[in-house]
Amino acid sequence: MEKVYFQELKVRRDDYFVTYRPASPPFDFASLFLTFLSTRSNDVVLAALEYELQIWLRRYSVPIMATAFDDTDSVISLSEDIFENGLVGSIDPDTGKIMSSQTLSDLSDFTKLHPLPENLRDIYSDIPFETERQRKQKVAESLSKTRRNVWATKAIVLFWFVVVPIGVALFEYFGPGWLGTVVLAYALWKAFQEWRRLTGRKKPNEREKEEAEKKTKSDHYFYHCERNPKGFLRLKLENFEEDARSRTRKEAAEINS
Repeated sequence: MEKVYFQELKVRRDDYFVTYRPASPPFDFASLFLTFLSTRSNDVVLAALEYELQIWLRRYSVPIMATAFDDTDSVISLSEDIFENGLVGSIDPDTGKIMSSQTLSDLSDFTKLHPLPENLRDIYSDIPFETERQRKQKVAESLSKTRRNVWATKAIVLFWFVVVPIGVALFEYFGPGWLGTVVLAYALWKAFQEWRRLTGRKKPNEREKEEAEKKTKSDHYFYHCERNPKGFLRLKLENFEEDARSRTRKEAAEINS
């Protein structure tokens, strides 16, 4: 049977949002990610993981590994043991009761008790999917588009840096005699303008002022970053975290409850 790739589902809650990623061989379990928009205690996070585990296992009877993240996309540590930082669960095929554990290694036992069916479309009947053939076709179309863009870029570069200079050189060589006078006059005019700028006789326009201010700022920042590399590293990390928070808030805002 042809392999299929199911679309992940996103649901917004009050102070977090959920991402459910359906199982897809060779992985015989689904993934559940809770992303919190503000700081919450470990007890609250664990309770939310247990709540969502119940909901999604009842909806799709596939073993789940659930993990919580903060608004910077960092895993929320629920234990000093890295193998107890999430929650795994499954439905007992005999009793129908939900089994869960904070020990991630128990997931292998759950998947043995509840193996995936051969046709996952029977379980995920309400989730859109792509077949292996459709995905390969998309990749092929994307590569083809990239190649066309590369060739177009090469053609533009060839035109401006090869064809145009050759054309100008031929025009100057075979052109009328007055052309040399025009070129010389233009070169002298440019030199005169540069002399005015260097001697302060020519005042910079708004664009030149903005570029000069930008360069001054850049040199100023570079000087202080060189003086305090550790401080610069802290600033970079703070910026990365703020960028991650912005992406998380944007992603949450785009999810329909």
